[in-house]
Amino acid sequence: MKKMTVSAAMKIIHFYSGQKNYTEDEAAEYIEAMEYMLDHEPFVENAWLFNLAHLYDRMGKYDLAVKYYNLCIKDNAVGYIGLGDTYRHMKEYEKAYACYMKAREHGFHKAASRIEDLIKEQEEYHGSHED
Repeated sequence: MKKMTVSAAMKIIHFYSGQKNYTEDEAAEYIEAMEYMLDHEPFVENAWLFNLAHLYDRMGKYDLAVKYYNLCIKDNAVGYIGLGDTYRHMKEYEKAYACYMKAREHGFHKAASRIEDLIKEQEEYHGSHED
């Protein structure tokens, strides 16, 4: 890839942001562009941290998603919903519930429906794993 600029990074991000699936090379390019923006647009750092975390979650790279969501929530509680979603994907329901509760405490209304969905999913998961 040629030398990255803010303009080039934004074009890459815009191009990939609506996609659901990525090849390994596409994901690498998308991540590189977001990491570039983290370094060059610090006033919106939280948005790039959240976006990276969300991408890693969608890719199933949960350890990286947790890392970036935790960095995000240090300055802004918006990451609690995403962090809860990641823990939910990992079947770590207690951690997911704690994150959703934190999000609700901070006034994020989506947390209530996530908690309801989590309870249903947890009941289904435990019901299907009984002896």
